[in-house]
Amino acid sequence: MPNRPNHTFPAPAAVPTVPPSLKPILFQLGDFSLHTFGLLVALGFLTGLWVASRNAVRAGFGAEFVYDLAPWLIIGGLVGARALYVASYWERD
Repeated sequence: MPNRPNHTFPAPAAVPTVPPSLKPILFQLGDFSLHTFGLLVALGFLTGLWVASRNAVRAGFGAEFVYDLAPWLIIGGLVGARALYVASYWERD
């Protein structure tokens, strides 16, 4: 096995945090309110689907394949997240 140099990387100066001026509710329109968390989760799902569709094309599948699976992937992600939460906090209450 060849000798490899021992690279060390400096620790980050500061961990990014949520700015204190971030509003939990972005806006309200009558009874409808758009929460920051909901918007960010939706953007995360859409970004994940976009990346998955690009990777599917590279792997020889069509992008439509990923978009057809999107509802099931979103439902599976939400159910899995809830199941992990329940399993993690089972003994607390």
